[in-house]
Amino acid sequence: LVGSEMCIRDSDDYVDENGMDADDYHNKAVEFARHGKYKRSTEICMDGLKRFPLNVDLLADTIKYSAEAGDLDTASEHYEVLKKSVPVQRWNWRAFTFAFDYLLEVDPITNEEECRRIVENYKKYIPYEEKAYMAESELEMALGNSERSMSVLEAAIAARENASQCALRLADMQLDRGLYENVIATTNYGIAASAETQPSINAVSYTHLTLPTTPYV
Repeated sequence: LVGSEMCIRDSDDYVDENGMDADDYHNKAVEFARHGKYKRSTEICMDGLKRFPLNVDLLADTIKYSAEAGDLDTASEHYEVLKKSVPVQRWNWRAFTFAFDYLLEVDPITNEEECRRIVENYKKYIPYEEKAYMAESELEMALGNSERSMSVLEAAIAARENASQCALRLADMQLDRGLYENVIATTNYGIAASAETQPSINAVSYTHLTLPTTPYV
């Protein structure tokens, strides 16, 4: 029985590529990534790229999963392909977010200019996506600009009606600073924003924000 179970586990990594389109490769890679099998996810994406060489999702996935697997050389190679061979107007949220995350992980200081350029294009070409502001806030924090990181999120929720992810992160930062009235206002905004049809986060995410019972003077 033990031997049979081991064979089943080994066979779980097999992917029948007959008739697969680019979305199928992407979805299979996501499945393996959910189980922490980033190397296998990368292999699946790269197999897909042999058939669909400039598919934006597969390029972005390869950058993400190879970086997660610790293979920064492969991530770098595919980031260069994405940057040089795919017009930025064709990038989707995965391309912007995964490319940004890779650059930030390598070195936020060395890659600051390029990260800012990605954020700028993110806002320009996908103006409805709050992840651009999340990325900008992460960059500022990585550079040691904590107040600027916070102000980016404040600007996002002031300008947008549905920036629930930004609100959750901002509320955490406000709580750390003891800005309890601000936390309440931000949380109320976030709960309202998360009531949209397909919210980025669930309103339950805000339940960890516990204010002190004893008032501070």
